[in-house]
Amino acid sequence: MRIILALVISLAGGIQVVADERRPDAAQWVEDLGDDDYQVRETATHHLRDTGLAALSVLVAAMDDEDPEVRTRAFGLLVRLYCEGDYTSHYAAQKELKKLATSQHVLAERARTALQEEHVLTWILRNGGLCELDPEAAEISIATVKL
Repeated sequence: MRIILALVISLAGGIQVVADERRPDAAQWVEDLGDDDYQVRETATHHLRDTGLAALSVLVAAMDDEDPEVRTRAFGLLVRLYCEGDYTSHYAAQKELKKLATSQHVLAERARTALQEEHVLTWILRNGGLCELDPEAAEISIATVKL
């Protein structure tokens, strides 16, 4: 009986390892944020959003990417985590936004705006709105609010 149980546990563990090896990780999704295919970029954005706080470190690193699309999408996901995340996510994202806001980073002005306008952004995002981030503009512009 012990041998059968060990075999079942071993097989189940092997199946899990195979599943994990095939699943793209957050670093791969960040790379996909800069893909030429719009659908690949959108899929990566959704995966990173769903990953939540676990993706924070790769999102912060992605904001230094040379590709403006990657930087912009990563920043947008950080703001979303700040506005929509649970208590832990909110404060972890806030800490990163504050660091960014006090730096000389190209996204510093946007980080300051996000921190100042948190209540407005939170209301918009929680009510089905979208924040559109123009890579060339310092401010966050609201694209759509659906109620």
